[in-house]
Amino acid sequence: LRCDEPLEESIFQKISLFCNVKPDCVIENLTLPNLYEAPLMLEKSHFSEVVCRELGLQVPDADLSEWEGLVARIKNRPKEVCIGLVGKYVKLHDAYLSVAEAFAKNNGIPFSRLIPLLDLCAVSIAADIVPVVDENRILAYHGLKQLNQNPSIGLKAIIDICGLSGRTLSMSDIVFKIGPRINASGRMENGRESVDLLVERELSNALNEAKHINEYNEQRKDIDKQMTEEANQIISKIESQKRHSSIVLYDDKWKKGVIGIVASRLTEIYIRPTIVLTRDKDFATGSARSVTGFDVYSAIKSCRDLLINFGGHTYAAGLTLRWKDVPEFRRRFQKYVDEHIQPEQTEAILNIDAMIDFKDITRKLHADLRKFGPFGPMNPKPLFCTTDVYDFGTSKVVGREQEHIKLELVDSKSNNVMNGIAFGQSGSARYIKSKRSFDIAYTIEDNVFKHNGVQLQIEDIRPSEEYV
Repeated sequence: LRCDEPLEESIFQKISLFCNVKPDCVIENLTLPNLYEAPLMLEKSHFSEVVCRELGLQVPDADLSEWEGLVARIKNRPKEVCIGLVGKYVKLHDAYLSVAEAFAKNNGIPFSRLIPLLDLCAVSIAADIVPVVDENRILAYHGLKQLNQNPSIGLKAIIDICGLSGRTLSMSDIVFKIGPRINASGRMENGRESVDLLVERELSNALNEAKHINEYNEQRKDIDKQMTEEANQIISKIESQKRHSSIVLYDDKWKKGVIGIVASRLTEIYIRPTIVLTRDKDFATGSARSVTGFDVYSAIKSCRDLLINFGGHTYAAGLTLRWKDVPEFRRRFQKYVDEHIQPEQTEAILNIDAMIDFKDITRKLHADLRKFGPFGPMNPKPLFCTTDVYDFGTSKVVGREQEHIKLELVDSKSNNVMNGIAFGQSGSARYIKSKRSFDIAYTIEDNVFKHNGVQLQIEDIRPSEEYV
């Protein structure tokens, strides 16, 4: 099982893929904390078989109690480190499952009864925008598996009403399709309807309830749009806002159930930690959203003497305070953010993982990228960049309000025509149709309209340097 000969670089590329760390991190900077940040995502037997086959190794029987000693020898890259990686992640996986097993045992619940609930677990992890690392990532993996293979009656009805039936569901489907509908009844009327749907056991009843919830979601979209427009108008009129690195807005007429969505919209537009508040009698209730890398929960906590209650996590939080204290809260919150946020956290920066050409986008690459999932906060999808691409001639503006672009693109190094979608970027359509080249940043996604096909989800478009 041991070999003192250095491993080939390709072996470490494969290790980095399975462990979700960059190859140079594996070679130069691998430590135990790095390893615990990337827990095993596949079932025990399958993981051992797949990894060992990819690395050309046999599944080890050796005692791995000396794992920590292996890390010290990583720079020499002995083959035993590869074996350690396999064993370590199997042990992590078993540990996390043991927690669930212990919970069932202590509460007199057969462990088998927990399995059907994993789909709800995945939905909660994705919809609440929590970090998809460690045990969350394991639970999300198995929850997605349950959601795709045997979802509960209530979730099956929502999947159907979303038009997702027959597709392999991802975390993105939960975030943008399933989650908003579950939340819609609580935002517009009463969350009881969503609860009733999720515990429903008759499909016909569930489908009717899902239709009602879908109607709530359409109403929510209209109110969301109106409130966001009002918020943008307020921001444009506040001269002092230009001096601050955060946004705090309040209006006693805004609907409580939608303020969280509006906070998210404003955070995306202005790249600032944002709190949106509305009035409930003598109190203000609000939702907060943050930018990458900034802990908005800690910022709110710094004002806790003004708060009646608050809760949340790094990127999202809720709070309640007296209406009369809102101006002082705003002053102190903005002061804290100004003093603690880093300049780069308020800039629209995309971290590109690799520069590639269209000829590099193959089924194998797409299959390999899936092994990094499930994706979410702290485990984002790999982001790629291709330069000097052109419209194939068939790209067009789409969407209810003509806000998106459906793209067909080519680059100068292959004959491949790549399909893509650019959400909310219709402002670039005129340049794209000008027959000049441009650069794109994107993730690689399944093409739901073409079996085994891929499409690009365009995150940004910019003119090529020769036209700047």
